[in-house]
Amino acid sequence: MYIKLLIIILNTYITMNGLRVLFLGDRAGYHAKIVKEFNNQGHHAFLVLFTENEFKYLKNSGNIQGVPYIFAPQENINNSRTLLKYIKKYKPDVIHSYCFFSLLRTSLRLSIPWLIQFFGSDLRKKTLPVRTKILLRLFRLKKNSFFSITTPDLLEYVHDAFFIPHPIEVDFWKPLDVPIKKRTIFFPHRFDDTKGVDFIFTAWEELKDHNVHLRLINWGYRIQEFKKLYGENNVSYLPFMTKEKLRDEINESSLIWGQFLPNYSPQIEQEALACGKNVLGARMEEFPIEYSIPTIKCSTPQDLVENTLKALELPSAQPKNREWVMKLHSSRTVILKIIEFYREKGFVN
Repeated sequence: MYIKLLIIILNTYITMNGLRVLFLGDRAGYHAKIVKEFNNQGHHAFLVLFTENEFKYLKNSGNIQGVPYIFAPQENINNSRTLLKYIKKYKPDVIHSYCFFSLLRTSLRLSIPWLIQFFGSDLRKKTLPVRTKILLRLFRLKKNSFFSITTPDLLEYVHDAFFIPHPIEVDFWKPLDVPIKKRTIFFPHRFDDTKGVDFIFTAWEELKDHNVHLRLINWGYRIQEFKKLYGENNVSYLPFMTKEKLRDEINESSLIWGQFLPNYSPQIEQEALACGKNVLGARMEEFPIEYSIPTIKCSTPQDLVENTLKALELPSAQPKNREWVMKLHSSRTVILKIIEFYREKGFVN
């Protein structure tokens, strides 16, 4: 009885002295980072994970550390009815979720402010199912329903979205005093078409004879194709790694290759910039908002070859790159931007 009373008092105190924000689902650790920073700033944020893949990624990458969460199947949250019951018990001020049919269906039964977070692959590859698109039309008609995107180019697909930059833990992603592997290029991405790896196939055909070493993560459906074509001659294939190991690898590399599909920059590129590294990435067109990411732009595989050879001779870009990340992408900046959005919409005072 006393424990239940303590929980009620604690929940009342939290509600009075901070926001209660519920995050439903995660993709590549995005929501986990926001949850952690919300709580660091005195609010109460919580994460619900629905799939084994979500949980496995967060656990293996280390992004789940310090994040309050539950794994829905273990809590008997397995359909819209049980999810609705859980939300009503939690009593959030705001809900964030990614775009999924069952979550959209649940949102239509609640009046709580709800933000749908879109991710690039869903929009660029047009992979959203028809029934999900139908529910999105209904979602748009609701009061207190909103969309958010992580990179400005997605405004092309969702014109009425709110731009929330990727949150970067700048106290973690920072330059380290470690030896640099000379003439080493690190590509810290999944090796598949969503990262524009055709550029790498074409560019490596020329670069492999220039005394450079390429380090790839053994992850993605086209990695076996690359192995078969180029083997291990000046190429290393690294296991999936924790964020601590990933940060070490970035700091130890001479140069970072980003993804090479035009117009957007994944979070790991921004984290590499926060480490003060030179990053080669895709060309960036003009956006409806100011977003001038300080990567070395490559429009063709030949650009990639030429800029790689030049950049290998450049000193570290620190502190210029790091200052840009801290101004726009530091976790604290991102949370303040989200709360400002809440206030504009009347969610909070």
